[in-house]
Amino acid sequence: MREVGDINNDKVEEIRAATREANETLQDLRLVLKEFRDERQAIAKLLEGVPERLVKEHIEEAVIAGLAIMGQQIKEAMDSSVAKVGREFDRLEAIFTGTDNTSKRTGKPTLEELIRSHPNSKGVPS
Repeated sequence: MREVGDINNDKVEEIRAATREANETLQDLRLVLKEFRDERQAIAKLLEGVPERLVKEHIEEAVIAGLAIMGQQIKEAMDSSVAKVGREFDRLEAIFTGTDNTSKRTGKPTLEELIRSHPNSKGVPS
């Protein structure tokens, strides 16, 4: 027959073995938790600045596209303005030289003829 001390020693040994196993499991869990935290930090570093960078890239692309469109529109407006100014100078030249339709139709004298015919005029050099 077993004595009470042997039973208590067996129970104490079982408790010690269970405690050792629990401690080993706790250490394993701590290592897993540390690895998890390290991986989470590594992922956070990888993702750091990604949304900001993507937004900046998108804004830059939009600005470049907008500037290209605006540049084309400005060029078209400038070309149109230059052509309009050219047409206006041509119109004024036609009026001064009497070659415009109104002057031809009404028989008005040209600006050059008016200057030559003015009493204080010494004439227009040829």
